[in-house]
Amino acid sequence: MRRGRKSLYQIDELAERVGLTHTTIYRYLQGKAQCPPKLATELEEITNVNRLAWIYPLEYDNPYHIRIEEKHARAQAAMHAPRHRRTKAEIKAAREAGKK
Repeated sequence: MRRGRKSLYQIDELAERVGLTHTTIYRYLQGKAQCPPKLATELEEITNVNRLAWIYPLEYDNPYHIRIEEKHARAQAAMHAPRHRRTKAEIKAAREAGKK
């Protein structure tokens, strides 16, 4: 199934298509490892994202890199979000509602 520019593959799905682990794709996108040119060409054919964006994700726009940053930001926000503890009144009201 070929996808257009607006529909992005999931990282796991993309990794499977090219025979890599999702961790390897993440490392390429974060600039922790450099994507080989031959693989970058294959990724370009599959995703319609310029091969230079796979080799140099921090210098060229890559929608997959942006996606990872957004996912990381959401995870960080969730870790630091205040947790709501129910008050005694809320617990009592919930119990009473369950008895009805």
